[in-house]
Amino acid sequence: MIMRFYLQKEPFEVKELFENIGFHNVTLLEEKYEKNYLILLRITKIHSITIENCKYFDKDSYFDSNSSVVISYYLQED
Repeated sequence: MIMRFYLQKEPFEVKELFENIGFHNVTLLEEKYEKNYLILLRITKIHSITIENCKYFDKDSYFDSNSSVVISYYLQED
């Protein structure tokens, strides 16, 4: 449920949200997609969010503020 909230945001907004709650090591990772993913991109641009390589977390999860946060998002190819 929490992930769905983040998936509906722009990548830079998500990065700022994580920084605002205290994470210091937030990285945006561009991923290229094929044209057949166009329908998916109408819903979301975010591919995944991991904290210390953990893809599944919720509001009760605890991570150190120096944990690595990687936000992968789709970059449209021309």
